[in-house]
Amino acid sequence: MILLQNIDILHTKKGFSRNLNIAIKDSNIIDIFPSNLTKNEYSDFNHINCQNLTAVPSFVDIHSHLREPGFEYKETIESGANAAKSGGFTDICCMANTSPVVDNEEVVKYILSKSASTGISVYPIAAITKGLKGESLTEFGHLVDAGVVAFSDDGSDVNNSFLMKSAFEYANFFNKPIFCHSEDQKLSANGVMNEGYYSMLAGLHGNPSISEEVAVFRNIKIAEYTGARVHICHVSSRGSVALINQAKKSYGRITAESAPHYTYLTDKDVYQSDYNTNFKINPPIRGEADRDSIIEGLRDDTIDCIATDHAPHAEHEKEVEFDKAPFGAIGFETAFPVCYQMVINNKLTIEKLISKMSIEPAKIIGIEKNEIELGEVADITIINLQLEKVYKKEEIYSKSKNSPFIDSKFKGWVVATICKGRIVYNIIK
Repeated sequence: MILLQNIDILHTKKGFSRNLNIAIKDSNIIDIFPSNLTKNEYSDFNHINCQNLTAVPSFVDIHSHLREPGFEYKETIESGANAAKSGGFTDICCMANTSPVVDNEEVVKYILSKSASTGISVYPIAAITKGLKGESLTEFGHLVDAGVVAFSDDGSDVNNSFLMKSAFEYANFFNKPIFCHSEDQKLSANGVMNEGYYSMLAGLHGNPSISEEVAVFRNIKIAEYTGARVHICHVSSRGSVALINQAKKSYGRITAESAPHYTYLTDKDVYQSDYNTNFKINPPIRGEADRDSIIEGLRDDTIDCIATDHAPHAEHEKEVEFDKAPFGAIGFETAFPVCYQMVINNKLTIEKLISKMSIEPAKIIGIEKNEIELGEVADITIINLQLEKVYKKEEIYSKSKNSPFIDSKFKGWVVATICKGRIVYNIIK
């Protein structure tokens, strides 16, 4: 039983309500009342003073990599969940590129079993093709019955268009979305950063934005032809934003995400990082015009949500030449503070930001995420919007430390996370 005292509540449609108390019992919000009102029936609750803090609907991440089974040296379900909790997430989806691949019921059951003790909800996303090889489809029906919420060969696209058409048809039958990693690998051609002026200065092989855009167009057209739900992952380029915007005007079953790093960094930052491989991400961090287009896409709802693409790698894997390092960066812990910079810079309202990190991603995977209201499940993220601090490597919860934001200062940090009425993370003093 918890009583959050003197807290502000942010409703994504109505804005702020100030200086309230929230009473939580079991898994539900049982009362919300002004903080200057004393109610004796809550005297035995765990009182937490939340003065100058803000309660928002807890975050949902529909795109992450937990690495277990098979790559526990990078991350485990437990360590990934701990990182997620510290970032305000109570619901996360994990991608299929584990070992063994999430392409059968047994691996799904393993993930669900391992995640049961984490204190948050973990939703497996199954592979589209067996072994992620792009050759034959997985058993969609059996995987849906086992508990998957979507299908994706994230890490690579399904280059066989006929096979992709079949995948959309099967996914449509089960009313599950296909999450598309949109990349024409003949065009990306082993590029390691965005192709352009800064890749030339760095002397690194470039990955052009059209490698993403051509594949986005193809995947949207196949989905439209089959009538299926398509979700475009980690949108990084203004061309992709334009394609999605145009397609949404005629086809209503398209959703899209971008990641925090695409809203904040540019390829100039990659160049100036002195070959820091934590900046090596796929799709690559692109130019300033791409970043601005992604922010505009979030503002006008072309891009439905923000997802971290949390991708842990061990230090020895990243401590090599830029060309040889694996793609990916961790993202749970810095997701909100990085994205909150859009609010500070008056490029996005805080109401829309919270919706993009909570309400909207939940809709895509078919789970319920409600505002903080009487009678609702107590899934709450508590934020100190005034807290300014440096993200330090030694404070990272993730097992891997591959973040481009290490030693960067941000304002606005998660200080507590409540999942189904239980405190799963708390640094409120």
